[in-house]
Amino acid sequence: MILRAGQAALHIECATPGWCRCELLAPDGTVRYLGAESLAYLCRQLVPALHRTTSDARAGADAWVLSLSEAHHTIFLRDDPVGQRFIVRDAQGIEVATLTPTDAELRDWDTILRRALPA
Repeated sequence: MILRAGQAALHIECATPGWCRCELLAPDGTVRYLGAESLAYLCRQLVPALHRTTSDARAGADAWVLSLSEAHHTIFLRDDPVGQRFIVRDAQGIEVATLTPTDAELRDWDTILRRALPA
C-alpha cells in the first residue's frame, strides 16, 4: 500500500497480515525504514486519525496516532491551518518527516486503509 502525501508517501508492505513493514518514501527518493506492525493495528490507528481534529485533543498539541516496533518510529497528528499533518519521529523523539496529505489524498488513505482492514 502506498499512502501518498504530495511528493512523499508512507509505504506499507505486508508479507502477511500479521506483520507489515512501514517505510517513508521521501521526495528526494530516499527510503527510510520506520518499523513494523500488524495490518490490523495500522489500519485501526490510522483510519480514525484521518478524521480527527484539534477539538479531539489539546489545541496546538500533537496527538499520538501509532508507534511501530523494530525501528521504533512514532506517528503523531498535528492539525493546523494548512491541514492535517502527520509528524514522524524517530526512536529518540526527533522529528524526521512531516506528511501533509491533501483532502483528496486523505480520502484515498481512508479508502485504501478500509479496504485493507482485516475482518
